[in-house]
This record gives sequence, C-alpha cells and structure tokens, in this order.
Amino acid sequence: IGAWRDLFRVNYFLENMDRAACPPEVKNHYRGIARFWRALFYFDKVKRYGDVPWYDQVLNSNDDKLLAKPRQDREIIMDSVMRDLDKAIGMLPTKKDQVRVTKWTALALKSRVALYEGTFRKYRGMNDAEKYLKQAVAAGEQFIDNSGYRLYTNGAEPYRTLFNSIDAVGDEIILAKRH
Repeated sequence: IGAWRDLFRVNYFLENMDRAACPPEVKNHYRGIARFWRALFYFDKVKRYGDVPWYDQVLNSNDDKLLAKPRQDREIIMDSVMRDLDKAIGMLPTKKDQVRVTKWTALALKSRVALYEGTFRKYRGMNDAEKYLKQAVAAGEQFIDNSGYRLYTNGAEPYRTLFNSIDAVGDEIILAKRH
C-alpha cells in the first residue's frame, strides 16, 4: 500500500462506517472528516504527479484490474476533490477549533485547492481555469465573512509572536498539531 495507505484507510472507513451504532449526525460528522482527508490526499498527489487514478473504494491485493487502473484526467480528479470538500463543508461543525477539522478548515482548503488548480490551468492555457478561480473566490469570501478567523496583529512583532507562541493562536491558525 505504501504511499497510498492513508487513502486505503479513508476509503475503508467510508465503506464500513454505517455498521457503527451511533446517531446519523455523528456518522455525518466523521464522513465529513474522512472526505476532507481524502480531498487533501488527492490534492497532494495531483500537485506531485499530475494525473493519478481516482479510487473511492477499498482495494485489495487481488483486485488486479483496479490496481492496474490508468491515470485519469486531472479535471476528473480535481472535480472529485472539490465534490469531497463541498460534502465535507456541509457535514462538519462550525465551531472554531485549531486541532480538529471543521467547516472552516474545509473551506480554507477548498479555497487553496481551487486557487492552485485555477492558476495552474490559467498559466498553462488549459480549459476551465475560471471555474476553479470562481470557486476559490466564493470559498474565500464565505470563510472571511463567517469563520471568525482574522489576521493576527497583536504585539510589537505579530508575525514573530504568532509563530513563537506555545499554543496555536486561535485568531489566525486554522489547523494545528499539538505536541
């Protein structure tokens, strides 16, 4: 599985989560988190390799046909990434939390993915650049207007303070890993 282990785990989770005995709102919450991580996984793969095969199911070592699946067109992959992010945005909580994936984390990622793909297409003369750039603007505006995040401006040297603080600064940091 190697570099695709994270995708295996997300797809396994999505395929098997309905067996869990928990309320639908809990399942949707975790479905949203899984879709966020799958979108991030594929975004990283597309940045690194370009066209890749899209898998939205669990692969086993005896799935010869699926394992030999050719690369798919970049637009198919990126549209699938955007679809996963849209679903995640609708399923995730709106409460700010720097160490958990929320609606705002997914919106920020959607804005970043769409901006990357839109400018990639624009400066290479590819189709549909505007489609992605418009999505970047819409996601960015929704994030700015509703998330409660803002640029950190406290102290004499706000940039230094932001990155030298012991805890993640909740004003600007959207997703942090606590150590």
